Amino acid sequence: MKRVNWPIVALGVLWWWMETSYFGHNVGPKSVAELFADGMALAFYAAAFAFPPRGQRITNIKIEVSR
Repeated sequence: MKRVNWPIVALGVLWWWMETSYFGHNVGPKSVAELFADGMALAFYAAAFAFPPRGQRITNIKIEVSR
């Protein structure tokens, strides 16, 4: 799973835990606000796949000296 941006996934899990504990650890959403907050957690997870981490880029620098 190299194509997942794990820091964004961690933010999504943190957001999910905070909003779930705020709304009373319900199994399913009981209000529109809780449904919206669950949707934001899913948006974090989608962003983790949409914006994969950058790999190490190899930069070649060539210096030519003309005399």
